[in-house]
Amino acid sequence: MSDTVTDTSAAADPVVDPAPAAVEKPAFKTFAPPPPRSAKDRLRAFEDKHLGHDVQRIDGVIERGHGSAFKALPAEKQAEYVAIEKLVEAEAKVASASADLEAAKVNLAAAIRQADLRAAAAKEPAA
Repeated sequence: MSDTVTDTSAAADPVVDPAPAAVEKPAFKTFAPPPPRSAKDRLRAFEDKHLGHDVQRIDGVIERGHGSAFKALPAEKQAEYVAIEKLVEAEAKVASASADLEAAKVNLAAAIRQADLRAAAAKEPAA
């Protein structure tokens, strides 16, 4: 018999992790561009920023008379406000025109159906 002893202790074996822990990926926030603001929202933000939240309004439109907060604005800011107002008007016209276009498309489709029905009825012999 041999007097040689083999060391089978854990210290002799390399350390192997039986199942590596699942590595969690860091949660990255994705930044989407902000939704487009309407012209009305831009106008209101301008009014709130440059004229204050409690600016005098008549039917939702700021007062522009002598001594008003609008007249106190520098000329550049007044021009910027007028430009945004024109944008509001243009946006309203586009919305109106889009609605009119959709209504016209619906009317066109109905007229085509009606014309096709009348043409089919005209082709049928009278009984």
